[in-house]
Amino acid sequence: MKYTYLPYTENFRNQDSFFPACLVPDSRSDIFHLHPHYEFLCCLEQRNQKFICQNKGYLIDYPCIILEKPFTLHNSYLFEGPPIPVTIVYFSESWMKRVSPVTDLEALIGKTSAAVFDISKHLTEFRDLIEVFHRYPYDSPAQQHTLILILETIMELQLKNQFHENANTDQSYIYTVMKDIIEHFDSKKRSEDYAREYYVSTTTLYRDFKNCTGLTFHQFLNLTKINEAKTMLRTGKFSTNEISQILGFADPTYFFPFFRKYTGMSPKEYASSKKKHK
Repeated sequence: MKYTYLPYTENFRNQDSFFPACLVPDSRSDIFHLHPHYEFLCCLEQRNQKFICQNKGYLIDYPCIILEKPFTLHNSYLFEGPPIPVTIVYFSESWMKRVSPVTDLEALIGKTSAAVFDISKHLTEFRDLIEVFHRYPYDSPAQQHTLILILETIMELQLKNQFHENANTDQSYIYTVMKDIIEHFDSKKRSEDYAREYYVSTTTLYRDFKNCTGLTFHQFLNLTKINEAKTMLRTGKFSTNEISQILGFADPTYFFPFFRKYTGMSPKEYASSKKKHK
């Protein structure tokens, strides 16, 4: 299984953001990803689609809207047949509270990690809304408020969440741990430190982390390190030796194979590729 972070923000931290996209996903995609933002996905076509969230698989054979909560490991793009256009929006909780403080995402999604809405009976209405969404300039206030309108329409129609998951409230602290690691990354902190802060044993931390995310605690730490490395390489202000030290590698020679394992390229190759796209 392949894991990655989506490179759609300057860095992985939970900044106030709204990022729309229209993707034609690869039907062979096997990339699982997670991020500190909500993800909105709208597929207007009736196509067999395999949606995997927190290690739970779900088959969708109807036009749908999918909403995923922050820090949810998922893959929404496993289509059968030729790729089709899909509208995707990433937005942070802080953005939602600022733009539309009355929109209750918890009420919309419920206690599950994600929500899947069957829009087949209201396809014309949602097709018109998506058309309006793409008619406005990228990241404009009008486009942002169209997304709010789409979410409010789901609530007004009282569409039911088709994705069922047994949420364990005792494990909810894991999402706070993930946010802490991302926003205050410290390579000197170990699993024992996080366990102590949240008053659990390391065994409990490992178990709850795996149950909540599908990732092990150390897989998540490694992916966070990769994201930190990418951020520093993009700035061009740090040498690879400096980056390896910041990330806690005692020997820089260990950093190179680590980075290649997760990105498929060396740090130098990654930095060069980002310079070409500026």
